[in-house]
Amino acid sequence: MLSFDELGLLKQQPDMTKDDIAWIDLAQVSSDAAWQLEALRRDLDNWSADYPGHRATAIATALRPALCASPSPASIALLLPMTSPFTKAASAFHDGFMHLHDGDRPASRPLVSLYDFGEDTESIGDVYRTAVEAGADLVIGPLGRDAVSNLMAHSTMTVPTLLLGSDNTPKAPNAFFVDLSRRSEAQSLVTHARSRGLKHALVLYTLTQATKAAADAATQAWQDQGGIITDTVIVDSTRSDFSEMISRMLGLSQAEEQTKTLQSVLTDALPITVLPRIRQDLDVIFLFADQNTARLLKPQIDFHHAGKLPIYSQNAVFTGTPDPVNDLDLEGILFSDMPWFVRRTGRFERSDNTLTGTARYQGSGIDRLFALGMDAYRLGCQIPKSPANSAWRYVGASGTFSLQNDGIIQRHPDWVIFRQGIPELFAPVIAR
Repeated sequence: MLSFDELGLLKQQPDMTKDDIAWIDLAQVSSDAAWQLEALRRDLDNWSADYPGHRATAIATALRPALCASPSPASIALLLPMTSPFTKAASAFHDGFMHLHDGDRPASRPLVSLYDFGEDTESIGDVYRTAVEAGADLVIGPLGRDAVSNLMAHSTMTVPTLLLGSDNTPKAPNAFFVDLSRRSEAQSLVTHARSRGLKHALVLYTLTQATKAAADAATQAWQDQGGIITDTVIVDSTRSDFSEMISRMLGLSQAEEQTKTLQSVLTDALPITVLPRIRQDLDVIFLFADQNTARLLKPQIDFHHAGKLPIYSQNAVFTGTPDPVNDLDLEGILFSDMPWFVRRTGRFERSDNTLTGTARYQGSGIDRLFALGMDAYRLGCQIPKSPANSAWRYVGASGTFSLQNDGIIQRHPDWVIFRQGIPELFAPVIAR
């Protein structure tokens, strides 16, 4: 969690022993080499030579990236919509993939061929077969829900294939899924909230196709996991004043009416003072909205006495560029995101050594695709070596990945919360 320079200052403390310094050196190696695979292997080997038999040797071994290719270099086909409305996302993914590829050992890195299927998702099966007939041992892609669905519906996976889209398709041999959908993100919000013992939820969403789909997925998952939906409210994103809506959904309007009725009975001779209190059957709020709407809504929720309720939202509330002034309005909102996007220290510190090839995407949403591209390279090295039903785990730039028996590759992101307008890692107390 410390920066490279902070680790250097720590080593200068007079009470540091050689054993302590070895730990710090290992953290610096992991931070400095980070995503340059061959440099990371070399520096970890040098660390092991400098500190033979140290207690952290097992950690250094685990951090050392395995070589990707077999004795005869593997051939990987990338299926991406390079010439389509998703050009920027596809390019970021490709650049992330090649960033790790180019930093790997030349003799061991696989051969990579790029296949552009553009906007024509209907012919993705033909593109896939062309890639395999050209000698691809592994296919990564297609990228995108529609292309994945079409490929799965009309083609057989004849080589290991890493599909980058929704997993809401029949499972098949050689098919491995990384689900990128908002629906999957919404379901992860539910799982996280339920793990904290939260049960009664209020769901808010703006009326767009994406936010409604996410809200519907969260609602279903919440009920499937034993949660109770107390209310579902549509947020009018064209408005800026949500006082009436918030008062109604928090039960404040009803309490106010009851107070007025009681006051009319007692007359002015006995004035009533009532402290506002929100309804008691609420544990958590799920908010599915764009950043601007969230910035307007959250302070008004706080003003209406619900500031202590946990509020979960999607990573659309964070652009990737810290904005402490404007994001103060998002104070306390929880969301999940890629470590590459929200961390600034350790392996995720953007030093001069790591900025080459990555700076063009930093601070924009498509930087998430760059991180996913880097992880796809490492996953592509792992999948062909994994026997059927094997379990493995990889800690990457876009999250921690683990393989399930059904071919689904689970991605576990970081959980962060806005504090003083800055996303900080969130570590809640997990209920037993």
